[in-house]
Amino acid sequence: MTTMKFVLHEPVWSGALTWSADALGRPDSMTGRQRDSRRVNASPPRSPGVFERIDRWFWQQALRDREKYLAGSQDIFELEERIRRLDRAVGSRYY
Repeated sequence: MTTMKFVLHEPVWSGALTWSADALGRPDSMTGRQRDSRRVNASPPRSPGVFERIDRWFWQQALRDREKYLAGSQDIFELEERIRRLDRAVGSRYY
């Protein structure tokens, strides 16, 4: 039994785009290349500013309050109701 070999004649640009998308989607270990861990023109990592720290702090406070609210439920039905209530709140809408 012989297998059939299909030759796809796709345009050059679409093949190049497909190959580049595949290469960018894979980790470096799969492509066979190893990146140098030392970059020549690498800038030091940027530390978060004051506003970012305040925003992060408020976000953590909101998460703590939400977890505390959900932890106060007595059973799974009340937990689901509380989750629905939080999802339907004005602050959680995506539009």
